[in-house]
Amino acid sequence: MSPLVDKEASMNGTTTTLGHVDLSTAATSSETLEADGLLTSKLRIVRITTREGILRAIEIGREFHAESRYGYIPFSEAKFVRAYERLLTRPDTTLGVIVERKGEIVGVMGAEIGDYFLGTGCPIATNYFIYVSGKLRRTVLGGRIALKLMRLFIDWAKANGAHELNVHVTSGIHPAQTDKFMKRLGLQPYGGNYVIKFQS
Repeated sequence: MSPLVDKEASMNGTTTTLGHVDLSTAATSSETLEADGLLTSKLRIVRITTREGILRAIEIGREFHAESRYGYIPFSEAKFVRAYERLLTRPDTTLGVIVERKGEIVGVMGAEIGDYFLGTGCPIATNYFIYVSGKLRRTVLGGRIALKLMRLFIDWAKANGAHELNVHVTSGIHPAQTDKFMKRLGLQPYGGNYVIKFQS
């Protein structure tokens, strides 16, 4: 749904597992999925499992919204919370995490696994929010955060039996860079998004 990087993330030496965790099980809101030093900065990737966790993600959600092509629409905290309450009610089929750096949330990711709407027995993993703060996106650290979020999404989808993984990029922020990044991760484009605006 949103851009991940401006600066290319190095793919060399990157592990496909994060924090040596079993991604098929649910972590508590206080569990750190990863904590390692990147460019002298400690990062924590923490799973959202409480309403408080959703509330903590509001500001980065607001940042994403303002930067996206939908920024002209007034942001609603209430609708943000309602949209992400599925993380609490469907913990077996959803994953939401925040990335913290020095107490500040600099990244967020939300995903879900479910059957294709016209079929059964072939679960598909879909993102509804992947975002790295613009404060870091143009840095090597920002690229590494993006890479870790995508690796986490991919590993979680595999561990939970997804037959395929779809990433929707509809924010309009740096689509060319995002396209290049996704292809380097092995994702292939299918189709596109087309818009007609009736009011400006």
